[in-house]
Amino acid sequence: MAGTKATVGLLELERDNNGWALEDDDSSMNITIHSKYMDKWGLKIYRIEADVNVSARVLWEDMVMNVEDTASWNKDMKKVKQLEQVNSCTDIIRQTMHEIAGLMSSRSLLLVRQWSSSSGMFIIATSSMTAPRYPNPDNIVM
Repeated sequence: MAGTKATVGLLELERDNNGWALEDDDSSMNITIHSKYMDKWGLKIYRIEADVNVSARVLWEDMVMNVEDTASWNKDMKKVKQLEQVNSCTDIIRQTMHEIAGLMSSRSLLLVRQWSSSSGMFIIATSSMTAPRYPNPDNIVM
């Protein structure tokens, strides 16, 4: 399953700090974005680092348990809907982003997510997917 592959890959990446390329560094917002191409998966992975003024537990709950409320605090999201709870630590969601006039049409992503916590570390691994039982929304770029 894609969620399991993403989680295993995330744990591998967490232990390996070599080969990350700086994509963007916004010191005014204290946000750093790195990327790394993973040959064995044929994927480019992004790592975003930022300081946020919120406890790890609250962030965890917002990102995992309250995912459908994401649009209330993330201005880029039009809607987030949990489509299926696969098991206690895996689900399938659809994220629909707002249009950015003149730059980007509204976009929708079908995602499988898997989460866990261990030794005070919270892990959320997400991978895009396609599935015939979850058709594309009308008039939205996939």
